[in-house]
Amino acid sequence: MSDRPPEEHVHLINSFAYGWRKLNLIYEHEPRGEMPEAPMPGHLIVIAQGNFRGSFLIEGTWHYRDYGKGDIIILPVSELFPRTFIDRDVPLIELFLDPKVLDLTQGLNLKAQWQIRDPLIEQMGLALQQEAWTAGETGADYADAIAIALSTHVARRYGTASVSTPSGQLTFQQMQQIQDYVQAHLMEDLRVDRLAQLVQLSPGHFAALFKQCLGLTPHQYVMQQRLDRACTLLRRSDLPILTIAHQVGLQT
Repeated sequence: MSDRPPEEHVHLINSFAYGWRKLNLIYEHEPRGEMPEAPMPGHLIVIAQGNFRGSFLIEGTWHYRDYGKGDIIILPVSELFPRTFIDRDVPLIELFLDPKVLDLTQGLNLKAQWQIRDPLIEQMGLALQQEAWTAGETGADYADAIAIALSTHVARRYGTASVSTPSGQLTFQQMQQIQDYVQAHLMEDLRVDRLAQLVQLSPGHFAALFKQCLGLTPHQYVMQQRLDRACTLLRRSDLPILTIAHQVGLQT
């Protein structure tokens, strides 16, 4: 789209150099110019920190979008980053989420989101940017806790999964038993086999019946309860985020 030579990328923060595990962050001034198609090291979340027009070559056709500060792009690792043209220099927060974290949601299919507004993702990105800037290598545990919460939110909001319809159903008493148990044991390892034992079902059959009942896998439900509890504690207490993450079982 342009014969102007690409300008140099300026990475102001790059957590790949810090040994972060479940998630990494790059904060850069993306220069005006064109980027080639390329694979990604993880699920990519881009948070715009300024206005720009992005042009993307997808399946042979150019698509154009005007972005503002706070607009977000989500691209799954299964897709190549497309050939892209940026019309001006713009600061970007780029998050790379380890695919293994999202794999925990059992059968998740993540669909590309080319322009969304999501205040929770934006705030997590800004918090990670600040942590990388001030803590560097010592911010790895903090980043791990945010990565788990972020993956849970992305899975709930933007993930899809196809599960065949199982025979039978969980009774009201069984669902109440599971939900009460989860609330009382959020700090513990709540694997599917442990929950299935409570209602005397095989893990696979239990997971299918649970998904049919609530529309969430058992893992997604547990993570939702942990995230909801963490959000409540963040609003009602002055505890550090790592302490809260430990108390609700998010720090693994």
